[in-house]
Amino acid sequence: MKKSDLRTGMFVTVRNGNHYYVMLNTGMGGEMENVLVHKVGKNTGWMPLSSYDEDMFFHDEPDDILPAPSDQDDRGWDIVRVDGCSEAAWLYCRDTYKLIWKRKRYNG
Repeated sequence: MKKSDLRTGMFVTVRNGNHYYVMLNTGMGGEMENVLVHKVGKNTGWMPLSSYDEDMFFHDEPDDILPAPSDQDDRGWDIVRVDGCSEAAWLYCRDTYKLIWKRKRYNG
């Protein structure tokens, strides 16, 4: 699977265990046009999809939006799993998601 195969509503897992919803064509422009959105309790965050290459490995942006002391630490942001929602009406119900793709050599 490639980054260009991602669709709005898909649910991705990154190597460090965080989960994000894919949101494409948000209408916000720039880095905010295609993003990964994260929400746990009251904590929210986002990451631009431009921070990923086509093979869904994280790479440093020129402004390094996620400070990390080394490229090795950046590996924690690599996308390792993609799930799709089996029922659009249950988009936020994690139980309705089905595995679409999983990176080889990932145990999670």
